[in-house]
Amino acid sequence: MSATEMVSLTIPEIKELSQEALIRAGLSAEDAAIITEVYLEGELWGRKSHGFRLIPWTLEQMKDRKIGEITIEQETPVSALLDGGNRHGCVVAHRAMTRAIDKARQLGMGVIGIHNAGNIGMAGYYVKLASDHGLIGIVMAHTPAIVVPYGSAEPILGTNPLAFGIPAQPYPIILDMATSAVGFHQVMMAKATGQPLPPGSALDKYGRPTNSPDEAVEDGIHFLPFGGYKGSGLSLMIEILAGCWTNSLVGAEKTGEMRSDFFSSLFIAMQPELLLPRHQFEAKIQILMERIKTSKPAAGFTAIRLPGERGQQNRESLLKAGRLELDAATAAYLQGGE
Repeated sequence: MSATEMVSLTIPEIKELSQEALIRAGLSAEDAAIITEVYLEGELWGRKSHGFRLIPWTLEQMKDRKIGEITIEQETPVSALLDGGNRHGCVVAHRAMTRAIDKARQLGMGVIGIHNAGNIGMAGYYVKLASDHGLIGIVMAHTPAIVVPYGSAEPILGTNPLAFGIPAQPYPIILDMATSAVGFHQVMMAKATGQPLPPGSALDKYGRPTNSPDEAVEDGIHFLPFGGYKGSGLSLMIEILAGCWTNSLVGAEKTGEMRSDFFSSLFIAMQPELLLPRHQFEAKIQILMERIKTSKPAAGFTAIRLPGERGQQNRESLLKAGRLELDAATAAYLQGGE
């Protein structure tokens, strides 16, 4: 079956197939609904690398895990540290951001850390949950060691995504980015489709630059941080806040293996009123957005988009059409195949 062959299905059909596949794998109906919603948003935003193709991959990672309950290890009025109990990462992350939102609505701010949870999917999904409640949202995710720090040839850091969500009109401003030059699932897609990686994305096993996805994952994974030392430094800060601060495994304690205890994340929700009346904050954002949107486009550009704008426009278009295209292998898996 071709990796590039696509199958068109209605959105209700895909949601039903996804939930059925997850329930067949032993997940509860409640968990299956949450995971399906996260991956659906990945598809709608045009982030297929964070869509339904992750279901077989994440379920494979869960096969040998001892699954437990999500437990609170430490809590204050504005914070908590959760042990995910090796549950599906999307489920634990959803619980964490929901708790952060609840704390922020009550006391102005919520900070929730999680570990032992696995991959959380698209980080932007969770900050949008916060912005939908009129809150500022921040997510930092710490992942297995597949990124080499600036100047090193050894993978020590994670791809360490960072997301911000700011309530605004007509769309919330959503920045969602990995601190690696390329994301893990993007490389897996390139490998499956035979596409080269962009220059400056990875090293081979000898520490030499490569644009081959096969060479980038030979004898370990060797992705580069984006932006040289700047991206490397930002990734390190996320490793500290979302890894060290959440009591996850870091440094020599972890490898590039996709184990749930090598993933951890930090979720923050804040009321704008902590510093300014909401109407004043919103007015300032509007002034800034209008200045950027009405600025003169650079050569080769016809319009200036804000972070998350294209994805949300894509979402509206796909919801109106009512259909999505899945790669044939993912569609077959959801329909009960292997």
